[in-house]
Amino acid sequence: MKAHALAIFLTLSLGSPAIAGFSLPAPVRHPNDPKLAGIVVVSDFHLYDPDYSFDLIKDPVKRESEKLKAAKNLQAYARMLGAISDQPAVTNVIMNGDILHAPTLVKLTDEARIERMIDVLMQMSTVLNKPLYFNFGNHDVTMEMKGTELLEVPGFAQKFEAALNAAIEKQTATTGRTPIIRIIGVGEEGFGKYRTVYDITVGGKKIRISHAPFVSTNAIADQAKLFEESNPRAFTKVTAPHRLTENPEGILYIQSDSHTPAADAKLGVYNTGMLTVDDTVPFPEPTFIVLDGEASGHFTFARDATQPLLSYRIPTCPGLFSP
Repeated sequence: MKAHALAIFLTLSLGSPAIAGFSLPAPVRHPNDPKLAGIVVVSDFHLYDPDYSFDLIKDPVKRESEKLKAAKNLQAYARMLGAISDQPAVTNVIMNGDILHAPTLVKLTDEARIERMIDVLMQMSTVLNKPLYFNFGNHDVTMEMKGTELLEVPGFAQKFEAALNAAIEKQTATTGRTPIIRIIGVGEEGFGKYRTVYDITVGGKKIRISHAPFVSTNAIADQAKLFEESNPRAFTKVTAPHRLTENPEGILYIQSDSHTPAADAKLGVYNTGMLTVDDTVPFPEPTFIVLDGEASGHFTFARDATQPLLSYRIPTCPGLFSP
């Protein structure tokens, strides 16, 4: 079974028509979802390519596991769209990288890869009807080995920028509606590299952002002890960067990639969490961030829409992983 078949099955089972170029699911809402306000930050969708053949995975157990992850990631994406659509007080949305799941893209040309990414961003723009900011993650760019380092292939981000601008122009000409989609970092040094840190202002808030973690705090280091053994890579990502001890400017620090919602609200440092299934971190439900002054924080939800949005923070006591 290919991923697009899973997407169609999921969409039909949810009772909603598919949207966009490769059977992306329609948004799924819960009647008791709370009202949100401010800026929503999402990341790490890891949607599987619709033409990926799971038959390439020879181990039958792993093959079925990957099929299930593909379906669950689509469910989480649909649920995320539903949770933040029709929310008048949400002002902007930031997608901080990893739209697609890179291991399923290896046979694609740059053009095909870019087309799929744009499909998702266009659907988000249409459904959410908010200004949408996009920052490249490591799964969003083509990579190659340079000696012992895995580095971004030069020029991919520029190709993506040109293709997105063309898609926006086409949408405007076809529908009369111009999607507001902004790529973070265009024209800046390091554009298209997922470790680049950018300073941006969104909705009047000063934000310092990168897909890769670049800053930590003592509070985040304490939270990370919960997954030090189960996921040492994520532990290193959220604890190794520069340790922030004060933030007099009130900048909001946003980072992703670790798949953990480790955060320090007092110092304004947030790891976005994830929508993707990740068996190596002890946070089974998807999370995203809402930036709204003192109400800033993570929200979590069930992938199948059986629960409304709930506020969430990582507990400081091992074993207490419920919201």
